Amino acid sequence: MIGRIKNLAKLLVDRYICAKRSKKVALLERNVYFHRRSKISLIDGATSSNIAIGSNSKIFGTLCCCKDGKISIGSYSQIGHHSSLRSVNNITIGSYTAIADNVIVCDNNNHPVNPLDRHIMRQTPSGSFARSWINSDNAPIYIGDDCWVGQYSRICKGVKIGNGSVVAANSVVTKDVPDNCIVAGNPARVVKTDIDKLTRRYLTSVELTV
Repeated sequence: MIGRIKNLAKLLVDRYICAKRSKKVALLERNVYFHRRSKISLIDGATSSNIAIGSNSKIFGTLCCCKDGKISIGSYSQIGHHSSLRSVNNITIGSYTAIADNVIVCDNNNHPVNPLDRHIMRQTPSGSFARSWINSDNAPIYIGDDCWVGQYSRICKGVKIGNGSVVAANSVVTKDVPDNCIVAGNPARVVKTDIDKLTRRYLTSVELTV
């Protein structure tokens, strides 16, 4: 009896959190799941219209937009626990793509590179204009369909990851990644190609329901 009450309470909390998070994004379709520890952060004038999520996607991490930054996530994709998408420009993630736990996808440098600018920034309080991401270099990030980004990886500004590709755990991606390959290392380099031609594990979608 106590177990049922606990499960019911958890279900109600999850539904409340999903409803609350949903108000902070522009949901493209239904059945988007927000974990209780997920976060939506809209700063420096960003609004719910800056974030769009496709159907049946799951958000366990943090989505953060600054000013005009945009985040778009396709259907059946997932953002893992403690992972963070940080945009002041544009981050696009395709459908059926998995971002594992503890991954950072950031389309900007977070702060100016020139040391004199950073000297000024350090003299300003948290939340001031000098500390805004809009003062840093930025470029859009695109992660295609059917991709897999491994744990503790970082995807840097201006990077395009092709459809079907895999980013190995602990990688730092600084350059574009072709379709259907595996990259690994810091900086990440191609270590395997044509992974779409590897032996299949599921011959038909029917097997998934058995």
